[in-house]
Amino acid sequence: MGQSGGTKETRARILAGGQAALGTRGIQTTTVEDILQEAGVSRRTFYQYFQSKEGLLQALYEDAMDRLLLAVQEAATDVDDGAGKIRAAIQAYLDFQLAGGALLIQMQAEAIRSDSLVAQKREETLDALVQIVGQNVQSVLQQDLDPLVYRALLIGIEGLVIHCQADGVFDEDDSQRVGAIAIPMIFSVLASFEHLPKRER
Repeated sequence: MGQSGGTKETRARILAGGQAALGTRGIQTTTVEDILQEAGVSRRTFYQYFQSKEGLLQALYEDAMDRLLLAVQEAATDVDDGAGKIRAAIQAYLDFQLAGGALLIQMQAEAIRSDSLVAQKREETLDALVQIVGQNVQSVLQQDLDPLVYRALLIGIEGLVIHCQADGVFDEDDSQRVGAIAIPMIFSVLASFEHLPKRER
């Protein structure tokens, strides 16, 4: 993803056009021409900022995941007790899904493919979420669990969200349904912390 000239405003316009085109037409069927029409820029201008449609998609996904992490971190920070922090973090994750729209749904399905350009960012995002949840769990249990425990829980929640998004929509009912499963599931697992593997020193 390169930028050889122009302004932040032009780049933002291309990103907005890409978001509109990809969200409406789908990742596979959207062409660069579709993005150009939505953004109101020339092909030459587009390629000053992005090498391809895939490069634009990567930028959109990276931005979305950075905003997701910020939302989860802020939600956890705003609560005093450790258990409340975990609940708030999961709810922030679900609220982000609810607000994300069609493109976020498509990008997350794309990210679980190991050969996708956005797969690495998904892994980095999971690592960051593991760290956030781990810090909050440690404040509750006074135990430093194996990070794979948190990764398993997070991937389970991610899987539920993606399953509910299979029809192209993630609505309030989906969010409440996943939350009603995910939050008790986390605390049920953590209640067995004495039997869970600890982080290796």
